[in-house]
Amino acid sequence: MITVFVAAILLLLSSTIMFYVEHDAQPDKFASIGHSFWWAIATLTTVGFSFFLHDPFYKNAISLYANAADNLMFHVGWFDDNAVRAYLQIRSLTGHPEVLPDFIPQNRIPVNTLMYEELLGAYRLVLVRKKNGKRESILDIPHTMRMGKDGLELVDESTGTTQLLYFKSDTSLYSVTAEVSFVRDSDAHVSKLMFEYPLYDVEYLRVE
Repeated sequence: MITVFVAAILLLLSSTIMFYVEHDAQPDKFASIGHSFWWAIATLTTVGFSFFLHDPFYKNAISLYANAADNLMFHVGWFDDNAVRAYLQIRSLTGHPEVLPDFIPQNRIPVNTLMYEELLGAYRLVLVRKKNGKRESILDIPHTMRMGKDGLELVDESTGTTQLLYFKSDTSLYSVTAEVSFVRDSDAHVSKLMFEYPLYDVEYLRVE
């Protein structure tokens, strides 16, 4: 009930502001505060929202904020990853704690050499897909899966950046920011890695 009340107040406020801002420029569309109130309601529905999505100015503004949100998520993820690396580095220097706390990413199952070896090698980042399905980026960026000091590392050969990966199960991995699943070919070899991030999905193809 409080949400409805707040929404009504915001609608009334925005209607009043738009009336005084646009009345002189568009007297036919903003003839009164009542007309402005209808504009505010329409803006919150698909009709008004469609206008914003198709108007070049507003569409660019929406894209700007969407990209800013994507970039924020990306950098927060890398900050978390670097924080984990710092923790592991301190642990390696001091020897404490001997057992990693649960909030530090680590293998969740016992892992053997064969499990690591079947994932090592060359990959190519080929696809980035937004969760809403409205945007895809076809790419061809070389990556290498290697064995690092603290486990698997996926290295972007173009930038040198590295993601630390850990076994969640015998068929999946995870990182600080992503869930990772395997795709196997007819010979049961890993042929593709599927990364699921909060805002987008990423595909890596295995290179023989």
